[in-house]
Amino acid sequence: MKTIIRTVSIFLTSLIFTTLAAEETPPETVGKNRLFILDGSGSMWGQIDNRSKIEIAKDVMKKMVGTLSAQDQLGLLVYGHRRKGDCNDVELVYPMAGIDHSAMSQQIDAIQPKGKTPITESVEQAVDLVRTLEDEAEIVLVSDGLETCKRDPCEAVKKAKQAGVRFRLHVVGFDLKKEETAQLKCMAEAGGGRYVLAKNAHELSSGIEEVVKHEPKPEELGEASISGPEEVQIGAYFEVDWEGPDAKHDYIAIRKADTDKRKYLNYAYSNTGSPAKLRAPSEPGDHLIYYMHGRSRQLLAEMPIKVVDATATLDAPESAPAGSVIEVSWTGPDGKNDYITVSEPDAETRKYLHYRYTNSGSPTKLTMPIEPGEYELRYLTDQKARVLVRRPIKIEAISATLEAPDTVVAGADFEVQWTGPANKSDYITIAAAGSASNQYSNYAYTNTGSPVKLRAAEQGGEYEIRYITSQNKKILASVPIEVTSASAKVNVPSQAMAGSRLEITWEGPNNKRDYITIVAEGEAANKYGKYFYTAKAKIPTNLQLPEEPGPYEVRYITGQSKSILTSSPIELTPATATLTVAETVKLGQPIEVTWTGPGGKNDKIILVDTNQPDKSPLASKTAKAQKTLFIRSPKQAGSYEIRYITGKWKRILAQKKVVVE
Repeated sequence: MKTIIRTVSIFLTSLIFTTLAAEETPPETVGKNRLFILDGSGSMWGQIDNRSKIEIAKDVMKKMVGTLSAQDQLGLLVYGHRRKGDCNDVELVYPMAGIDHSAMSQQIDAIQPKGKTPITESVEQAVDLVRTLEDEAEIVLVSDGLETCKRDPCEAVKKAKQAGVRFRLHVVGFDLKKEETAQLKCMAEAGGGRYVLAKNAHELSSGIEEVVKHEPKPEELGEASISGPEEVQIGAYFEVDWEGPDAKHDYIAIRKADTDKRKYLNYAYSNTGSPAKLRAPSEPGDHLIYYMHGRSRQLLAEMPIKVVDATATLDAPESAPAGSVIEVSWTGPDGKNDYITVSEPDAETRKYLHYRYTNSGSPTKLTMPIEPGEYELRYLTDQKARVLVRRPIKIEAISATLEAPDTVVAGADFEVQWTGPANKSDYITIAAAGSASNQYSNYAYTNTGSPVKLRAAEQGGEYEIRYITSQNKKILASVPIEVTSASAKVNVPSQAMAGSRLEITWEGPNNKRDYITIVAEGEAANKYGKYFYTAKAKIPTNLQLPEEPGPYEVRYITGQSKSILTSSPIELTPATATLTVAETVKLGQPIEVTWTGPGGKNDKIILVDTNQPDKSPLASKTAKAQKTLFIRSPKQAGSYEIRYITGKWKRILAQKKVVVE
């Protein structure tokens, strides 16, 4: 059942209905937030009736302070009084606080005009000061001139109003010509205040008094009504139907029944629409939901609501294997960020081992602790982490078995048979015997099934195969394994032609990603040139040699640690080539070429026109195993050249002229 409560139209300066009046502060005890901005620029040394304008302003300000209510909160900003030519010279000389006549007078007397007139900067700082105040602020600007820092103070006032800052701005123009008043008038109009022009001390005093005592016309706020549930559980979300003015910053809120209307526990702005969605607080008791006018902070409608304690249930197995994932069925308020935990029975409320948010639904899946023993399942609210229900659960010990070879060659792949809980992210690994449980060199997750394939370390020695739990890295089972050192042999001649392809035979473990490469003599172990993987290659295999002659090494490199298992020296001699071709050939007939040379990868026999500047090949053939090949004839008769060029550096190793007739 829902209750509807409605209030009728009210005015800012009128009393609210009797049912709400008890919550309003009596008018005679209400103070105002007043912030004065005083011109301290150099022009204030100007004279009126043989007195400087700053002297007149100081006297008027000190007398005015004495007329204000003791309940007022007062502040004073001054600009242009410390430095010449500084558009940032704005200072809060008296912060927003209760009135201390002596302290305020001292600050006023200390003002010595010097600099520019940064009105915009002073307005922006004033807006920042009053932005966080609970009640609307009255800002009074006293200035004898216009903005001198190339900014628009009227636009600054408009932006502050559009941002929802609650203030009224009054402006007193002191000793200004009528044609100079447009900017200051614009500020007062945009700020919802009054503009007064003062020509002398008397008019300045009466002008400030006029704006200080000015009261706005009563503002009709409109009427509002709200409708919501009479009872709701703690932490639960509920809807409130409402009607109201929907003015900027209006909101619907919930608070304790015995607290001030501004001390809400949860709220929603009216611009989110009706119904508004609120959340019940975390403590049971009598509360109120209400519609608040944002600008005036006037209460337009309210209704009582009772917040009752929430209940929850948990349904789960009485016991579960350590580290397993179980299903937990639950009922409860399902508040935002409510969660289910598993904890030690005597643990503090917020201490837990694993958890799942209730927004994952019921049942939810929860991981159990890895250590056996007595534990507790809990339903906790996210608000103040209250435990709504507890349920004991016993965690049972788990075990595992492993079967692996007694010995394995360094770097080799091998299989391990296993049994165990296979909890999420459990894994089988190989590690040095006696090392910590979080140390490993190679591993496989148990979710891939049994057997798993591991790779032995490349350093020989005593090792262990281990079953490791994902939680706490606990070793459930281990068996020893000996890793024997691997050896290799690479068979190469003492010399070979640079750039050629060398046929290589070898012996070695041929582990995954082991490779044979050629590098310059003495190169670092991590350097490599052309290479091939031994596990994928057939014996023998051709290795492309570098084109630069000199001393080199052919190395067998392990795939894991990139260690040099063996190395054989080889001297690469300078590459040479020969070409045999007829001196003249017929146009349109293929040109027969017999060649010798390194026969390296991408080496080519090409035909070029020596009369062309770029000498681009007109035809080419790869210098493969066949020592005789045919080059396509050019399209025109003339003098040409057959060349042997290397694949990488395009070096010319041999060349022969040929005439095409």
